[in-house]
Amino acid sequence: VSITTPNQFHPQMAIAALEAARIPHTGTRLSTARAAGYRWSTSYTVHRDGHRYRFAFISCTYGNNGNPDPHAQVLQCYDQRAELLAQVRAMSADRGNAAVIVMPHWGIEYQPEPDANQTALAQELADEDVLLELGVL
Repeated sequence: VSITTPNQFHPQMAIAALEAARIPHTGTRLSTARAAGYRWSTSYTVHRDGHRYRFAFISCTYGNNGNPDPHAQVLQCYDQRAELLAQVRAMSADRGNAAVIVMPHWGIEYQPEPDANQTALAQELADEDVLLELGVL
């Protein structure tokens, strides 16, 4: 599950509920998480026809819709671009991952075309061998 929309959001409660249900999540961390070296990604393994396939997921957001993020709990696509790309690079280099999937929360509502920031970041992600970019508004 991608949690990157902080609209009047209580990440501690959302993360606790997901972890209690043993549902992998990405995009938001607990306020008590150590910022330096934090691993934003998660993975999920699929078993199919006697084979195992591990997929790596990471999500980010363009901003917080005007809401404060005093504990830096949400990964920012643009403000933390270097950190996002470094983690994507590491996930792509891990041969245990069948694919890397990035889920950015970005875009301008009611605008069908990507803006220059989205296009540039999408290209950078593609250059890092991301299989799928699943952008959401």
